[in-house]
Amino acid sequence: VHRARSRALAAGLQHFVVVRDGMAHSWGAATSGQLGRGSPAERFHPIPTPVPMSAPVATVACGGDHSVLITVDGTVFAFGRNSDGQLGTGSNRDSPRPVAMHVTQAAQAACGADHSLVL
Repeated sequence: VHRARSRALAAGLQHFVVVRDGMAHSWGAATSGQLGRGSPAERFHPIPTPVPMSAPVATVACGGDHSVLITVDGTVFAFGRNSDGQLGTGSNRDSPRPVAMHVTQAAQAACGADHSLVL
């Protein structure tokens, strides 16, 4: 399995995601699913825990209550709050697990409180 050697980190309003050697780990507030582990009922998770991904992760960006991951092949995944469509899935339903964004391959991502940008 090819593993990315990148290191990246991002912070949202009350959560964090770090990428090291292709693995993303998240911790902090979890009320909107922004940790990507399928557990939005948790209020807070204080220990960095892996985000389940099927491909190595290259980079990350975090918004207020959502997160965006880009894999080494350029596929974009997002999770967390989606009230304004910031996950790029074509709906406004929150997602507690990574879902593919409806975009072509990307190399960079940036997020504001309630929006996401990919390049």
